[in-house]
Amino acid sequence: MTSLFGRFQRYFTIGVVSILIIYFGLSGLFVLKASLTDFACPGKDNLPTEWYFPDKIAAKITLERYPMLDRTDWQLPSYQTVVFKSKMPNVDISAWYTKIDRRAPVVIVVHGIRPNCKNAYESLLISGMLARGGINVLNIDLQNHGDSSKYSNFIAYGQREYLDLLGAYDWLRSQGFQANQIGLAGLSLGAVTSAIAFSKETDIRAVWLDSPFSDFDSMFCYELNKLYLPCFFRFGVEWIGQLLLGISPNTILPIEAISDSPHRYIFLTHGMDDTRIPFSHAQTFLSLAQSRNANIDVWFVEDSMHLEAMLQFPRTYQKKLVKFFKTRLATVQS
Repeated sequence: MTSLFGRFQRYFTIGVVSILIIYFGLSGLFVLKASLTDFACPGKDNLPTEWYFPDKIAAKITLERYPMLDRTDWQLPSYQTVVFKSKMPNVDISAWYTKIDRRAPVVIVVHGIRPNCKNAYESLLISGMLARGGINVLNIDLQNHGDSSKYSNFIAYGQREYLDLLGAYDWLRSQGFQANQIGLAGLSLGAVTSAIAFSKETDIRAVWLDSPFSDFDSMFCYELNKLYLPCFFRFGVEWIGQLLLGISPNTILPIEAISDSPHRYIFLTHGMDDTRIPFSHAQTFLSLAQSRNANIDVWFVEDSMHLEAMLQFPRTYQKKLVKFFKTRLATVQS
């Protein structure tokens, strides 16, 4: 009997250890897949004054998915390469600054998840829309992207990167812009990062969010479900993420950007057919904003995928973008 119990105990222990190894092993693989970066930058030859759509987008223009899209409409008139300090120690941020009118608002443009950088067509398209609307633009590379400092092989899902935006804000203030002239425009993970920065720097009055997720846990659970895996893996992912990144990807929630301040404004746009970041995240944002009586404008686009509205309806997108910032940010007297 004692021998039988001993064998059972041994097999049970082996089984538990095996399950834990498999659980944390798979969790580690998920973290690597989600966070590891090789610093790749698509569109690396793009410049603000001469940039191009990738072939996959150009083909859809030809096939009339985007019949109103013409890149020549959105080239920037000029730019200056600038480098400044992130609020994170020992991190330098590279950016393209386009000065249109010193009295006008200025918007910090924030790209999405890797592989990505300020050279990507989405960031350049948004920058062109703003500049053509009379708004100054600071299009930045986040840390571990593009020409900014590369100190880690892992991205932190906005948990550290938001400090780069605060560094950009400080740099613009040093150039003479007033706090009420400065806004943020973020795309996808850049929208997440912008929302976090907006929650931390209360002097920033306006933020444009295109397709952010509302919280990392829900987003990662969605990714697991797409692989037919249960959500309980997120606990292992969070633990290993904390180990590798030194911070949980859910420490600061993007929805913390939502407040009842009468002087802070959010514009949220999202494609209703988005399969990259589900439309349900936009609904979560809106529901919380309504419950807090926050100042939020929305544009939810039918038959539109991830970050696709700017391609499908560029003129409408620009009109809403420029109107939002010109209405919510200050234009100062010379």
